[in-house]
Amino acid sequence: MQLSEAHIKGFRNFKDCKINFNYKSLVIGPNDIGKSNLIFALRLLLDKSLSEIDLEPSESDFYVHEDLPEISITLKFIEATEDCILSRFKENISDDGITYIQYKAFKTSTEDQKNYQILVGPKLDNMQEFDSRFYIRALNLNYIDSNRDLYSFIKREKRHLLHKAKSERTPQELRADETNLEEIEISLQSVNESISHLSYISKATDGLNKELNELSVANSNLQVAFDTGSSDPKNFVENLKLSTKYNNKIVPLGGDGRSNQIYLALWSAQRAAGTDDVLEVSINCIEEPEAHLHPHQQRKLSNYLINKLEGQVILTSHSPQIACEFDKNSIVNLFNNRPDTKAAKNGCSGEIEDALLKFGHRLNIIPAEGFFSSAVILVEGVSERIFYKALADSLEIDLDKLNISIICVEGVGFEVFKDVYRSIGIPTVVRTDLDVSKIPKKNKYRVAGVQRLIGLYSAFYSEDEKISRFVKEIEPVVSSLNDKNLSQAVSTQIHNFRQAVKPLNLFLSEYDLEWDLINSPIWDELKSHYDEDDKNALYETMTTRKGSNMFEFLSDQQSCLAKLKDNPIAEPLIAAKKIAESLYVDTN
Repeated sequence: MQLSEAHIKGFRNFKDCKINFNYKSLVIGPNDIGKSNLIFALRLLLDKSLSEIDLEPSESDFYVHEDLPEISITLKFIEATEDCILSRFKENISDDGITYIQYKAFKTSTEDQKNYQILVGPKLDNMQEFDSRFYIRALNLNYIDSNRDLYSFIKREKRHLLHKAKSERTPQELRADETNLEEIEISLQSVNESISHLSYISKATDGLNKELNELSVANSNLQVAFDTGSSDPKNFVENLKLSTKYNNKIVPLGGDGRSNQIYLALWSAQRAAGTDDVLEVSINCIEEPEAHLHPHQQRKLSNYLINKLEGQVILTSHSPQIACEFDKNSIVNLFNNRPDTKAAKNGCSGEIEDALLKFGHRLNIIPAEGFFSSAVILVEGVSERIFYKALADSLEIDLDKLNISIICVEGVGFEVFKDVYRSIGIPTVVRTDLDVSKIPKKNKYRVAGVQRLIGLYSAFYSEDEKISRFVKEIEPVVSSLNDKNLSQAVSTQIHNFRQAVKPLNLFLSEYDLEWDLINSPIWDELKSHYDEDDKNALYETMTTRKGSNMFEFLSDQQSCLAKLKDNPIAEPLIAAKKIAESLYVDTN
């Protein structure tokens, strides 16, 4: 059985959102986008730890941006063939193994009036109401939130671990354990007696016993004393604490990362299937498994949970490392569709998988960072990425606060990057060079930057009459030029095209970043840094070891970048800033 779809309406930050799930699904997105709210929506219908009181909606559960009177959470399950499910749901499963479970809540004026419903049925138009979640023992959800307390968890689960191990003992092990317990009892009595003879132990409670005798004659025959509490060997064993050993020495369990690993390993081991007799179907939901772990262990723990846990698994994460490694068709990206939250391509999607497969070897930690962004600025190379990060700092555009990533496409392959981010609902800003270059085997030239933006416009944007007219006029011109030096007429056409595509957040340089900087208000600082006042010679220097040269210049002269505030070079940053702010800030 598998949860294949959730449809959430009027709940917290979800106005109307459909989300498809695979058998193993990863939910990603920026902070406060609704990942935990999505999981809680599932828990309302499936979590055994939530009581009937917990199911009662509060005012804050209703859609936050409008006064909507109703919440609706509908879960669709497929492949419902397990005996435990069939016997519990009966006629509420269709012939092809589909069932729906629905939670509806209403705003009511009477406090003692029940204001939610649980409905189940084989079709959305054939649902019946039930007094309770009658199915919860057969179909449920195991949930771990992001705030994991290892010691409290062990305290709760220790008895289960010991009981399970005891029940699996052989007769020989049972007899040996009974003999050992007798020996432990004798040893504990000796330990208790030795401890009581320690002077500071015996004297520590003298004052307390004196005061107790003053309070009541009944206390005269009672003496309060420190004790190990270990005279009964069975109680002693029950009070064992979990610890680790290194070279046979007991050491503390470790830091938060190690505790997180122990917690999740213990949790998953208990939920691994032990028999073929399925008594219940459980969905495993874990929030932020990567907590406190370094990148390699984030990936390893994610793979461990996916492979170890039997049944359906839903993870939420902020980890680019996990996003890089996860199955490409199993990523649910939540994004701000101001004011509500949506899932890109309605969740797990073959379209996202196709885009990521085309992305191929390019998917690494830096591009994956963009999965969690409000906007991504795509630039050609490392020098552009270094420059725009420094420029943002100088213009007091806080990229991290605004959740903006600057990603270099390592060349000019913008379409592949654009396709991936578009498929998961991340807005992009593109900045590319003009790139006038010779056509191979021909005595002709082309303006590759214009062709690049025409390709992006044709592939990813709705047709605009004005832009399409510019494209029709300019495309044959820039694809076959007789001279590398652009005529005034061609330059004017390119300028008009450049201005026309800016509203699409497609930005074309005047030539390239280095030459545009030379012709900008920071010319004096460039001359000073490179000790060169000939523009052509300076350009040759700047375009040799571009990344290193850009880094060195910015280390020496970054303060001058504030002069570029109103320069076209800054426009991609300003555009990305507007996108990010439009998602969260009311700019009207």
